[in-house]
Amino acid sequence: MNKENTISVKEQHEAREQIELDKQHLNYEGEDRMVSSLDLKNELAEQPTNGFKLMTPFESLNKAFDGFKYGNLIAIAGHTSHGKTELAIELARHCISERNEVAWFNFETTSREVIKRFERKCGLLPTFYIPRKQKDTFKWFDHKVKESISKFKTKVIFIDSLRELTMMPDINDNHLGSNYSVYVGQVVQRVAKIAIDNNVIIFLLVDPKKADETQSLGMSDVGRDSSLITSIPDAVLTIWQECKRKREGVDYTGNVYLNILKNREYGVKYRIKLKFEDWKYTELIN
Repeated sequence: MNKENTISVKEQHEAREQIELDKQHLNYEGEDRMVSSLDLKNELAEQPTNGFKLMTPFESLNKAFDGFKYGNLIAIAGHTSHGKTELAIELARHCISERNEVAWFNFETTSREVIKRFERKCGLLPTFYIPRKQKDTFKWFDHKVKESISKFKTKVIFIDSLRELTMMPDINDNHLGSNYSVYVGQVVQRVAKIAIDNNVIIFLLVDPKKADETQSLGMSDVGRDSSLITSIPDAVLTIWQECKRKREGVDYTGNVYLNILKNREYGVKYRIKLKFEDWKYTELIN
C-alpha cells in the first residue's frame, strides 16, 4: 500500500471530530446563535424596553443625548467636593419623579448620610432602593443589582464610586490584568457588561484624585488611572465648580459647569452652566 495514501487512525479520528463539530455549528439554536441583521432588528423591535429614553432635569443634556438608553454606562467625574454626588442625587431625584425605579450603591459614606442628602435635596425622602447592609465584594454587588431588578423593576443604577469597586478583594482574580491601568479598565468593563446584560442604565462616579481642582477636568484627567475609564462608557460627564487658588486656599467663584466630554451616539460635546442654590442644580440657559 502506498504510504502517501494511507490515512492514520489519528487523522481519521480528527476528521470524524471535525464532521461532528460542523454538525453542531449547523444545528446550534442557543440564544447566542448567529442570526441575520433583519431577524435581529425585528426581534429587538418586539422587546418592551425598545425606544425607552431616560431624560434628565437639564434641557441641554437631553438635547445632546436624546435621552439615555438601556444598556448605557455614563461616567460622572469631578474633583473631590465639587458636586458629583450632588449631581448624581439630582439626576436620581428626577428619575424617580418620572416614575423610573432607582437603585443606589454607596461605597464612600454611610447609608444614613445618603438618606440625609436625599432629604436635604428633596424635602421628603423619595423611594429608591439601597442595600440594608453593605458588603464589599463585587459578586455581592452583582447579586444586589439583579435582586433590585427582580424585586423592584429597577431601571437606573447609581454607583458611588469606581475607586471603591476596584478595591473589592474578590475582583482582583486571574481574569484581570496585573497592570493597574488594565485592571481598572477591566473593572469598568465589568460594570458596562452589567448594564448591557441586565438592560439597565448605570451612572458610575469617578474621582480623579491627583487632578488640579482649579482646572476643569479633561479626558486625560478622568482617565488618569486608565484610558479605559473614558473609552468604555457611552458618555463621560464632568461637574466643576470654577475656582482660583489663593495664598489662604481655594476661592470659588460660584460658577458651576456640567461638561459633556464624550457622547458616543451623537458626538455632541459642550459646556452647560448651572446654578447651585438650596441644594439644587438648575440650568442657566444663555
